[in-house]
Amino acid sequence: MNIGLKLVTPANPGLGPDCLDMGGPAPLTVVRELGMQFVEYGIKTDWNPDALRQRVRHALDSGLRVHFHPYTDGEVIGFERPDKACRAIMTDMLEFCARAAREQGAPAAMVLHGGRVRLWQLAESEKRPRADYVAETRRYLSWLTKTVRDREFDVEIMLETNVPSPKPDLLLVGDSYDEALETAEGLEVGICWDMGHMFTGVVQNRLPRFPDARFLRRVRHVHLHEVVNHADHYPPIYGTLPIEQYVADLKRAGFDRDITLELDFDKLRAAGEVRDVLTRSVARVRTAWDAA
Repeated sequence: MNIGLKLVTPANPGLGPDCLDMGGPAPLTVVRELGMQFVEYGIKTDWNPDALRQRVRHALDSGLRVHFHPYTDGEVIGFERPDKACRAIMTDMLEFCARAAREQGAPAAMVLHGGRVRLWQLAESEKRPRADYVAETRRYLSWLTKTVRDREFDVEIMLETNVPSPKPDLLLVGDSYDEALETAEGLEVGICWDMGHMFTGVVQNRLPRFPDARFLRRVRHVHLHEVVNHADHYPPIYGTLPIEQYVADLKRAGFDRDITLELDFDKLRAAGEVRDVLTRSVARVRTAWDAA
């Protein structure tokens, strides 16, 4: 099992661990020294490939692997824009990820959310059953995996479990264990278990506290963060999330892959001295794994 770092902030999904100021050595050198093996970068549709390529090169030179998490203003790319322009953007991103995979000599994950539908923007005659939106997400994922297969890219497509919608008229595909499984069923798609997203559903009394074995067997990637006062992406130092049980369940199911600490930039800095908070976060996950 490997541990890595991804930073999130609503204003800048592309913010990366290399932007942290931890004093002393370069940030990615510190990330490596703290026992992490990879970093994960967000990508927006207005991305600068040359700038991101330099950051990837810096990560690889620091002894870290890379994964990617595309965004388009917070939506899944391709679901609300299933047009040729969107597919061109995603093809460029796939090619970018494939190049990074070649350079690091290991697969690169591309983590995607399921579809997001703002029902309040639709007339009643335009609204469709939820199953239709799940099917549309599946068609999009199928196109992505076919592209990966046909072009022999060493890229792993991951469907991330969506946070349970806070609004009845905001539909988020994959916001339960069962729907994530349904959406990925029969596709060459791994599931990214976003533990914080799913625990939000537990707090809301909408999801079971623990997933079943069927779900655990499909997990290929993890986003780990805590939920504090109904807000997510806190570092795992507060004890609100049953991380020890989650990690043990994953290990028993045969998981031995990458766990990303997906932390809000501001919440990480507010939790204390950044290096100390990251040290404690990594230690908690590693200790849970070793004890399982």
